[in-house]
Formats: sequence, structure tokens, C-alpha cells
Amino acid sequence: MRYYRHSFDVAGYVFHADIYCAECGEGLPETDREGNAKSVIFVDYLGEFTSDDIEYNCATCGLATTEW
Repeated sequence: MRYYRHSFDVAGYVFHADIYCAECGEGLPETDREGNAKSVIFVDYLGEFTSDDIEYNCATCGLATTEW
């Protein structure tokens, strides 16, 4: 499990209508093929990607956002 010290640490990325953990998302291009920029998910906003009803996972490695 990864521990963060600051609310502005990068927890993951949103890219081309999918989410990626920080490790998988770092290597993605800055813009997708439609010209949309890669967006950062900061630790402060990670709660928006965790839910009791829906499970979100990294599109590459499959790690659940609750484990980011």
C-alpha cells in the first residue's frame, strides 16, 4: 500500500475516458488522440473515485482505487 503525505500528491490520472494509477499513468502522452489533456487525480480528490457501490480500477494494472 502506498502512503501519501500531502493532499496535492498525485494518486492517479484520467486519460481518454479511463483512470490510471500514478505509476501506470506517468508514461501516458500529455494529450489523447482527440486532443484532450491528461488530467491529474490528486489525493484530495481520490474520494470521488472510491465508492461502496462502484469499484474503480486502473485501466492498465487493474489495481483498485481504494488501494492507491
